[in-house]
Amino acid sequence: MRQLVILENSELAVYGLWALWGATWLLAGLWAAKAESRPQNLGERSAVLLVFLGFGLLFKPPNVAERLWVWFPAAQWGLVTLTAASMAFCWWARRHLGALWSFRTTAKAGHHVVDTGPYALVRHPIYTGILAAALAKALLTPSLLGFAGLGVLALAFWLKARVEERFLAQALGGDEYAAYARRVRRLIPYVL
Repeated sequence: MRQLVILENSELAVYGLWALWGATWLLAGLWAAKAESRPQNLGERSAVLLVFLGFGLLFKPPNVAERLWVWFPAAQWGLVTLTAASMAFCWWARRHLGALWSFRTTAKAGHHVVDTGPYALVRHPIYTGILAAALAKALLTPSLLGFAGLGVLALAFWLKARVEERFLAQALGGDEYAAYARRVRRLIPYVL
């Protein structure tokens, strides 16, 4: 028997925001500089697989019976706003990286520590923005699978951040990156 899936306008807005963000993010990847080196690391491959698993769990629309609770409209639209703000934060970070951005961990010609804009707040603001938008999505359509997806994404980005930091410390010279890591938290300003 098929289960009924009902999407509110706010949920459709969040799906639309994610689709638009994903499409523009992939298109912007065409302007990234060529990689000079990348780690040959099982940790990054594992993290990337976890990212796809996490998104798969997060975006499985819950049927009516799977919903843990239902929000009133103002809260729903507040979560849509959090999603949009989180994605804007990702784009702000991406603009500060410019051609240094890459989906995979890489070092590029002229690579340097970027510590301006959102990178003055956290070392991995793109991951922070994605996780905040994923939290909004999980809260908007609350289900056990959605929260499991959020947890898998958090683990994936934590692992990917660690791989990137080890690689960048080595590629850029440990002192420059180590000083940055001492000043700026990994994912949550002043906390984590």
